[in-house]
Amino acid sequence: MESGAKSEGRKVIQGDFVSVYASCQSHIGSDIIFAPDATPNDGLIHLTIARGNIGRARITQFLLGLDKGSHINVPGVEYVKVDEFSIYREGGISGTLTLDGEKVVGENITIRLASQPLKVFAL
Repeated sequence: MESGAKSEGRKVIQGDFVSVYASCQSHIGSDIIFAPDATPNDGLIHLTIARGNIGRARITQFLLGLDKGSHINVPGVEYVKVDEFSIYREGGISGTLTLDGEKVVGENITIRLASQPLKVFAL
């Protein structure tokens, strides 16, 4: 299936990737604006995808743009807003895949937002 093709209401993005990073918040550090369009209550997962053919010069631009959020404008980088996504590779996922810092293995991994908001109580 071609990149961007839709399958059962889903957009399919195929290819080799250097990085697929998902975030529900705009900042992943005090000076790293990873998902510049994210707001705390938008109900979306913001995916930043760096293609496998991005090259060293563009990955350097990507890294240098993290403090301003301009990394999403680098050629070879895609920024997609979703409420659910899957990572699939026939024969299993190779390389290192971590979810919230925990290494995972498998052939198909699906991430979706919880349907109920988190309730926080403070004293």
